[in-house]
Amino acid sequence: MQLVDVPGSAWADGWVTAWCGTYPRDGGVPPLARTVVVEHHPELDALVMSGTDGALMVSTIVPLGDDLASPEWGEVRESPPASTTVVWDPDALGLVLARTVAKDAKADPDLRVRLTVGRAEGAAAPTLDPSMERLVCVAASPQLSVEFTAVDAPAPDWRGVMVDDPVSVGVTRIGVNPQILARLAKIPGVAALDMAFTTSSSAVHVHVRGAVLPTRAVWMPVILDQHGTVDDQS
Repeated sequence: MQLVDVPGSAWADGWVTAWCGTYPRDGGVPPLARTVVVEHHPELDALVMSGTDGALMVSTIVPLGDDLASPEWGEVRESPPASTTVVWDPDALGLVLARTVAKDAKADPDLRVRLTVGRAEGAAAPTLDPSMERLVCVAASPQLSVEFTAVDAPAPDWRGVMVDDPVSVGVTRIGVNPQILARLAKIPGVAALDMAFTTSSSAVHVHVRGAVLPTRAVWMPVILDQHGTVDDQS
């Protein structure tokens, strides 16, 4: 992804949504902490933004057109992205930009955020691994510009863990981390979480009902044995 213009309100909602999946956590995967994966689908006029901490993943479709029309998840699944960028934001500056853009977009519905990705000049950009190429992702609105490190590393792929029509089965007991629910409750527009428990030991698939943008989430639950103690935990 070299240059993409995104409707401001959609970009703000997309970043906040993806960020709900990427909080650092004890026992998580360090390279994934505070990263947002941005897929560019020019033929569908959309981005997919995803965040994960290794246990929870949240993905959302961000429309690029002025009509804010989003493609279906099935269309996106079958469409290889033209580019995928892993954006590292250790200081959560993206949330600052998202809040500023969301506020400004109320006064100016035509406001857009410009995303650019390119090689960093000199050693200006930090990296998670010194051997990685130094890349920079810049998100700029008329009022504010934020420079992130674009990590040159394999990106987690939501296609491998999320299914289009999960079939729920009976689960006797399951433990839900309240922090997971608190994070999902911050997704813009969320009204309810429709959960599909596919088996007693696999991921919980979540349809985020009422979300401003089409949003899915998946996480590994804590399974309780017959005594009510933790039997398995991700």
